[in-house]
Amino acid sequence: AAHRPGRTPFHAQRPPPVSIAGYVHRLQHYYRCSPECFVLALVYMDRVSNRRRDLGASPLTCHRLLAAGLTLAAKWLDDACCSNRYYAEVCGVTLQEMSNLERSMFELIGYRLTVSPEEFDLYRRGLIPARRF
Repeated sequence: AAHRPGRTPFHAQRPPPVSIAGYVHRLQHYYRCSPECFVLALVYMDRVSNRRRDLGASPLTCHRLLAAGLTLAAKWLDDACCSNRYYAEVCGVTLQEMSNLERSMFELIGYRLTVSPEEFDLYRRGLIPARRF
């Protein structure tokens, strides 16, 4: 689907009915990925927002950014991952949207999935207090 000027695949038409905390819990339960994937997803989301200021976390973008980041992280880091069809169902988007989100984020981070141990630790330490929703 074509997007209006200023809109991206990461911009939802309206804020999702689930809070971001509820969404994180849902993804933790159904993605079955390692906890480290959530750290990588945060790194990827930050890389996107540093490159494109219009893609910072907002009620219209945060769920889709997390979905794309976690999907890339799970495929990159974990030995076993699920299909995009499964991820799309869990994330509440269509298969086409999920594939587009994944592809768009991959392009926006310059195809750079590798995270240095120092960068990983910096983001991991930032997530420790956030685990207590």
